[in-house]
Amino acid sequence: MERAGAKRGSSVVGLPESVTKETISMLFRNQMPLVVSLGFMNTLPSTFTANDFDFTLVKRIGDVAMLSKQKFGHAATHYEVVIVQKHAETKWPDGRISPARESMPSSEQWGTCGWSPCDIKAAEERFIKALKLTQNREI
Repeated sequence: MERAGAKRGSSVVGLPESVTKETISMLFRNQMPLVVSLGFMNTLPSTFTANDFDFTLVKRIGDVAMLSKQKFGHAATHYEVVIVQKHAETKWPDGRISPARESMPSSEQWGTCGWSPCDIKAAEERFIKALKLTQNREI
């Protein structure tokens, strides 16, 4: 079984057939590699539960992720597209240390770093827009 993001033909697995290797290459030309060693950073898990929803990572390229979410007892699958947030290690006044970590965007960042498309097609389109948005960010 191929992993998400693995190459098959001229398209990238996990993305619509209209998205080719050349498209991805164009988006990240002259950018840092997609996978960067971040030391001991806790990464966004591939499955987690939050606010009574079960989230599953559908695909991720760099800091852009698409997740499906389902609520127990509901048949509908919903989607979220996010720009994964990175947080440095934090030392609290009481001496506790929170390790460096990735997270979903905060509620205040929704609409600029996180979106809730209505269906898979809209999620795919938003994913591509988010990739382009991250390509334009200062590194």
